[in-house]
Amino acid sequence: MRGRVMIGRDAELDRLCAIAADVREGVGGGALVTGEAGIGKSRLITEFATVERSQGLLVLVGHGVDLAGGHLPFGTLADTVRDAVHRLGRDELERLAPDACRALGAIVPVLAGAPARESSAGASPSADRVAVLGGAIQLIDALTAERPLCWVVDDLQWADPQTLDLIAVVTRGLESRRVMFVGTFRTPVVEPEAAALLADLASLSEVITIRLGRLDEATARRQLRRVRGAALDPATEERILRLGEGLPLFIEHLAIEAGTTPNGVPESLGAIVDGRLRRLADAVTAVVDAAAVAEGPTDLEGLATVTGSPPAVVGAAVDEAAAARVLEQGDDGELRFVHTLVRDWVVSRLPPARRRALHRAWADLLDGKRSEHVGDVVASALHRRAAGDEAGAIRGFGRAAVIAARTGDSTLETSCLRQVYALWGSVQDAEAVCGMGIADVLFNLCVAGTSADEVAVLGDVLRRELAGGHLAGTATERLWLTMRLEQAEGRAPAAPVSVEQTTRDRARVLFEAAPSLVVLDALQIAGRWARRFDGALAARLHRRAWEMAREVGDTRARIRSEVFVGFDHLARVEPLAEARRLLALEAEYAALPVADWSMAVESAVTCLVDAGHYDEASVLAEQALLRLQDPQLAPRRYAGIAVCLGAARAEVGDWSGAERWLQVVESTYEPVRSEVAGIRLRIMTRRGQVAQLEPHLSTAMTALEPGPDLVGQRHELADVVTALYAVGKASEARRWLHALEGEPGGWWFAALWPALNAALRFEVAALQAPAPGGDPELIARLDELSQQFDWRGPAADAFRAEHVALLARSRRADSVDQWAAAADGWAGIDRAWDEAVCRLRLAEAYAAQGDRRLAASELLRANDIAGRLGAAGLLAEARVLGRRHGVALPIQRLTPPSSDLVSPLTAREREVLELVAEGRTNDEIAGRLCISPKTASVHVSRILAKLRAGNRTEAVAIGRREGLVG
Repeated sequence: MRGRVMIGRDAELDRLCAIAADVREGVGGGALVTGEAGIGKSRLITEFATVERSQGLLVLVGHGVDLAGGHLPFGTLADTVRDAVHRLGRDELERLAPDACRALGAIVPVLAGAPARESSAGASPSADRVAVLGGAIQLIDALTAERPLCWVVDDLQWADPQTLDLIAVVTRGLESRRVMFVGTFRTPVVEPEAAALLADLASLSEVITIRLGRLDEATARRQLRRVRGAALDPATEERILRLGEGLPLFIEHLAIEAGTTPNGVPESLGAIVDGRLRRLADAVTAVVDAAAVAEGPTDLEGLATVTGSPPAVVGAAVDEAAAARVLEQGDDGELRFVHTLVRDWVVSRLPPARRRALHRAWADLLDGKRSEHVGDVVASALHRRAAGDEAGAIRGFGRAAVIAARTGDSTLETSCLRQVYALWGSVQDAEAVCGMGIADVLFNLCVAGTSADEVAVLGDVLRRELAGGHLAGTATERLWLTMRLEQAEGRAPAAPVSVEQTTRDRARVLFEAAPSLVVLDALQIAGRWARRFDGALAARLHRRAWEMAREVGDTRARIRSEVFVGFDHLARVEPLAEARRLLALEAEYAALPVADWSMAVESAVTCLVDAGHYDEASVLAEQALLRLQDPQLAPRRYAGIAVCLGAARAEVGDWSGAERWLQVVESTYEPVRSEVAGIRLRIMTRRGQVAQLEPHLSTAMTALEPGPDLVGQRHELADVVTALYAVGKASEARRWLHALEGEPGGWWFAALWPALNAALRFEVAALQAPAPGGDPELIARLDELSQQFDWRGPAADAFRAEHVALLARSRRADSVDQWAAAADGWAGIDRAWDEAVCRLRLAEAYAAQGDRRLAASELLRANDIAGRLGAAGLLAEARVLGRRHGVALPIQRLTPPSSDLVSPLTAREREVLELVAEGRTNDEIAGRLCISPKTASVHVSRILAKLRAGNRTEAVAIGRREGLVG
């Protein structure tokens, strides 16, 4: 294990070394290295000194010392002179500047011939100020006469006034001397003399300021692994990165003591904090204790109320705590600890009774506000729980869950309901206190947890409940818990015989069960499984759940029943009618939490895309995503809508816009990666990027390995088949198509017809090739299936029109009218790429009947579309046909259109970027937005990834350039 390592400061080190290079050439200069405590200023200086000493530069270092009794006269200068004695020897200094040595002997006795053991005693109070400063200047001049010199003062804010005077003299006229001055100081500077000098130094043209910021996550991880010398387990590593908050000193201590203090503050850091706390008066300690228990930023008014002290007294205490580097006050007036670990250490020192009393005081203060802000309500509940008031805590968490649901924060709702569940058995008459029954708690927890993708939380709660929880434990309730657990774990229904038989057996039980919230939810789950093998049974289950929702369900249960009952027929057969039906319900469910209404919106957007209303789908999807704001609040819903938006943009040829939304989806919800890969395959094949298909093809195919989902609305089959044909793997594409067996009555037509259409294009083209290679039997089978696709809407009409033309072409009997109808069908729904494909075939049909003028017109139109889209494959095909039929086509440049979509940053991410631009830490961002520090860290990481920024500063710069922040 290696401590004291420098990571991520290469640019700053290079700036210092550049000044040193100038000094060696006779041009002096200086640097001020600033940053908060623990940021790595001293480590940077140590690295710099090591590098430059190896290059022949004389580097002398003095340290400012924070002394409780005040400054030691000439203390920092004496430390510097002792370093000179150590590096050059007394005799060498005597040779260079004998008069200076005699003068400086007053502060460093060894220079006056005193024994070395006495030389650390410090300066005599009677030392002559003028003589000592004059001697120091003489020594500097003598040293620089023979070699370049760098004088470093570490912790300049604590340097004594005499040394500060010397620095002021030395730094005047630096440019004409072979002297480099480097001072480090921690911010904020509260010492008046040091602050004045620093302001003067910063104004000098020869002096640059280097501000050290906290390490980004990648750099902090590198430091952690460098210190350890070996990888830690992922959980420990993530904990250290979270607690370290980008401060190198804290990361180092946490790394060194990893495993010895798994849940607390390392003793080495605790000793540092204790050193600061011991200097505080009792009144200041009381304020610090209260601030620590507040569990987040607070203000003077709140501290005054909790401590019962006058505001003036609290203000003075805060100033003293800030001077001791325990608390700090932001520009917004909020008070916070300089680091989370400092707060944790303060809390750990509090006696339990004192801690509980402070928690009660904070809870009383928050409750007295009667705030509807969910952050205040959650904070009060947390304080009640910490104070031992379980009834107050469960009441608060229940109220916070309702508010979170109303605002669409499924993640917070899940967290609050989990707390309610954990407290349920410890509170007498919990239902009356909380305002909801245990069935409501579990149902809402399952719905919110699923939306938030908190499957681990759901699995834990459901297993505990099955093992003997709070529900009555009837057979129907246990069946519901089992079905929900299967869903959370991604398992098929328990199948002693078969999934189908298990589902039918459960359906019989549920049809006979008395109406209740859990029964209607079980009916919906069973209906989703029944849809795979018996559409009529699925419709009955969903219809019964729809009826039951009106008897016993709340608005959340009712809207879910509307979505499920519509999927059984309308969404599959008449998607446009289903979209209109769902959107007409918005007024009825206006008060529904946005995350729940988004379930209906996702279904409506899916139906609009399936129907071919791509622009309407895009507008609706963008509006919904703006309402959801933060993808982490309801990642499953957010990703589902964003995938549909990406698909809509891909179909109309806005491929760059589609890609931007696919990137958003990838950073939001990992389980949809196969769908994202499928849409990318669609875009790449249309662009003609065949060589880049393979990695995305393998990802998309993983979703199909168990067999294509014929009843779900996923389009991977069409994308995979198209890509396989494009890369020359026709036999494998045919294997997937031959898997389309059985009756298509319950199939999802909008997802399957694109696969049939893609296959027909390739198979018919192969039949027309000089060496025929198509599969007539497959063409006949696909035609037979398509006749049973009872799918209606503009997109269905376009598919059917091209289907007719393709079948005629397979018999060499296609006509102008058929291909014109196909091209017009695609043009009518703005699917430009498909339109161009059909216009190429239409041009061939005109040429076949001898009409070269109209053939040329269609070729020009197809060529123009292909160029506008950046479709290399279509452009190449158009050029071949142009040469064949004597049509001169203009050269098209492959410049894909720019997207006019909203920023790829979500609304919440833009909020976070604004706070990053203000210089906020992850903890501060979390406090401001009422999210966890971990979630704040995730947001920052995603912002960096999306903006391709190396650090927070670069992200802010890019954000300002792109107009994302003010």
